[in-house]
Amino acid sequence: MDTKTSHTIDIYRGFLAQYVIIAHLIPALFPGILGMPGTLAVWAFFVTSGFLNFYSYHRDPSVLSYYKKRIIRLYPLLILSFVIVALTEGTWRINDIYTLFPVVFWLEDHMPHNGVLWTIIIELQLYMITPILALPLLKRNLNKSILVILLCLLPIVSIGISAIVSEIYKGSLHLGERTFFSAIPMYFFGMALAKYHQHNKDWPKFFHSKMLWISSAMLFIGIVISRNSEAGIWDHLFAEGRFIAFLVTAGMLVAPTFLTFFSAQGIGVRLGQLTYEIYLFHGLMAYIMSVYIPQASALTIILFFWVFPVLISFGWDIFSKKIFLFSQGRKT
Repeated sequence: MDTKTSHTIDIYRGFLAQYVIIAHLIPALFPGILGMPGTLAVWAFFVTSGFLNFYSYHRDPSVLSYYKKRIIRLYPLLILSFVIVALTEGTWRINDIYTLFPVVFWLEDHMPHNGVLWTIIIELQLYMITPILALPLLKRNLNKSILVILLCLLPIVSIGISAIVSEIYKGSLHLGERTFFSAIPMYFFGMALAKYHQHNKDWPKFFHSKMLWISSAMLFIGIVISRNSEAGIWDHLFAEGRFIAFLVTAGMLVAPTFLTFFSAQGIGVRLGQLTYEIYLFHGLMAYIMSVYIPQASALTIILFFWVFPVLISFGWDIFSKKIFLFSQGRKT
C-alpha cells in the first residue's frame, strides 16, 4: 500500500471516530434528540478494516503472525478497559468478560459497560476469520465488473443476514440487527476493494462522480430525519445506512480529493492512527462519567466524551512507545 493511500485511510478513520463522538454528544447534550445514526460510521469501519487487514495479511500470509499482531495491537487496552470497569463496579461482570473472549455472537444481549466495545468485539471476530475470507481473493484477480457486483449485492446480503438472524434468535424481523454475521459482507467488501486496488488504477467513473456524494448525502439526510421523526417513518434506519458505508468508503479510497488538504496536516493522520484508542477511551470515559457524574453539565459532557479521550489516547501512545523502546533496549 502506498503512502498516499495509507494516509487517506488514516484521515478517513479519524473522521469516522469524530463522527461517532458527535453522534453520541448530540443526545447527551440535548435529551430527546437522537441525532445522527452513529452506526453508519461503524459499518464504514468494518469496510475499512477489511481493506486494511487484507493488505496486512497479504504482506505476511502467516496465520499465527497475523493473529499475534492483532492481539498485541488490541488486547492491552481491552484488558485495561476491563480492569477499570471491574474496579469501578466492584465485580467481575460476565458481559465485560465477554469483551476479552469474543465468542459471543449475539452482542445486544451481552452489552458491556463500555458500550462502544460491541463494535470492537465484532472486529475481533472478523479478524478471526480473515485468513478464511482472504483465500479466494489471494488466488485470483478481481475485475471492475466483479467489484460493481459486490458493491450492489453485499449491502443487500448484509441486510438479509440481519433479517434471518433476528428471526432465528428473537423471533421477529429486524433489518437493522447489528451482529457479527451481518458485518461479514461489509468486511469482505473492504477486502475485495483492497484486492482490486492492488491491480487496477482505472477505477469506475461512478466513484469519481458527484452523484456518489449527492446520493450519499441525500440518503444520510433521509436517515437522520427518519431517526428523529415522531411518526417513525422507518425504524430500520441502519439497513439503508449500509449503502452509505459502502459508497463513501469506496469513494474516499478511490478518489480522496476531499482529504487532500488534511493529508498535509500531521494531526489528521495521527488522529486516524489513534482511532482505536480514541474510540475505546471515549466509551470508557462516558461510562465513568455516567457513574460518578450522572448530572453532568454540558462542559463536563464535552470533556469526558471528546477532550479527555483524545488527550488520554495521545498519552497512551507515547507511553506504549516508551515501553516498547525500553523492552527493545533490554533485549539488546
